[in-house]
Amino acid sequence: MNIFSELQFFYLRKISPGFKIKKDALVIDIGSGDKPFWRADVFVDKLSLGNVQRATQFDTIHNLGIFINSDVVKLPFKNKAFDFSFCSHLL
Repeated sequence: MNIFSELQFFYLRKISPGFKIKKDALVIDIGSGDKPFWRADVFVDKLSLGNVQRATQFDTIHNLGIFINSDVVKLPFKNKAFDFSFCSHLL
């Protein structure tokens, strides 16, 4: 894959979806890791797993918006609490 293809893929996967969300929508990124979704208001990741599993070897970013240190199968939110959820490369 050349650099143009990689950038295009990244844009389509991580940038473009954010433009389709209403400005007042509440957005959660589940498994935000070291490359959080730019449009999210709430970020969820399990820091206790460490960062060795991340391809980039960068630490989890946890100083944007509201960060929740939680297992993704035990999220502390009611159903339909968010207007949009983003989950990439989690499972």
